[in-house]
Amino acid sequence: MQKTISKIKRSLQNNWKYNKSVTYDFIISFWTFLKREKYYILFFLTVIISVCSILWFVEDTEFFKIPQKADDSAKFSNPWDVVWWLIVTVTTVGYGDLYPHTYPGRLLAVVIFLCGTLINIIVANNLSLRRFKKEFGFVSYNFQEHIIICEWNYRSWMIINDLRLHPETKHKNIVLIADIDKKPADDNLLHFVKGSVNEETLEKANIQAAKIVVVLGDDRLNSTNRDAKVVLSILTIEKKNSDVHLIVEVANDEYYEVCKKASANEIIPSSSLSSSLIAHSIKNHNIGRIISEIFIDTKYNNIQKIPLPQKFRGSTFIKTFEEMKREHESIIIAIQTNKYGRIDSNPPSYYKLQEKDYLFVIKS
Repeated sequence: MQKTISKIKRSLQNNWKYNKSVTYDFIISFWTFLKREKYYILFFLTVIISVCSILWFVEDTEFFKIPQKADDSAKFSNPWDVVWWLIVTVTTVGYGDLYPHTYPGRLLAVVIFLCGTLINIIVANNLSLRRFKKEFGFVSYNFQEHIIICEWNYRSWMIINDLRLHPETKHKNIVLIADIDKKPADDNLLHFVKGSVNEETLEKANIQAAKIVVVLGDDRLNSTNRDAKVVLSILTIEKKNSDVHLIVEVANDEYYEVCKKASANEIIPSSSLSSSLIAHSIKNHNIGRIISEIFIDTKYNNIQKIPLPQKFRGSTFIKTFEEMKREHESIIIAIQTNKYGRIDSNPPSYYKLQEKDYLFVIKS
């Protein structure tokens, strides 16, 4: 007898576990289907309409009413009162201005209150989880025409600060890819993807739709390994999006040509650039000051690349130079034969500007 009871008990437990598992799987599958087919809004509307209809029916039926003197002002006078009460009860704990006056209505109210509490907990938990994932770099992004910066160091912070000073990039989304613990700066338009530069992190940063990618050196490595890592990043980026404008920083001049062959659009040799500037400042005092005013001082930091204005097509360089200074308070420092062509920082005075030329100007 005891064995029979134990066998029945085990059978019931197994059936309960099986039914629980089947029910859970059904709920998950059903919800996945609703999300995939975008029916979840229709589903929620159907639930709300059904609950309101049932509640209005039982509240409007004398058979279900509680035999006591009720406050008529707190009764549901029309279906819209039911809708109002349902929304308030689900989103808050209710105001108490309206409430059910029947046993089934109050039982349904308890269920609705518990469901509302559960929904609020789920929403709050999802918001917290989303914030956590964004803070620690576990989120994928789908921005368009955004900027991607690879590696985090003091230069990254200076670049971002500088971009925020200009109207063209002040409100630009920037995605940082770096192997650090969490988002390093409080900037609502700065987004973080944790990890080194690889296909997975580039996919999360939506490299396919990016406008510009900046690859900086990893300061944790020596100069040779740092530049080798930059070259590897260039190759990975080119594989994912060969059309993106790629700006890279190298520490050693010997990697300049390597990066160029790897299809980097702009290569900044940081060490030789700073040492050359110091050498020029030694030979010609205040050159460093001039360069600092142009590139660092926000009062003068407005170097732009602009298409050649139509009125200057066919004009000589010297005439265009004079007109730009007189009419726009702009100084031409270089020209480019087309958007991605040869750059000449000191063209001859007689050079005739063409339709597809671009001007690099300092605007005051």
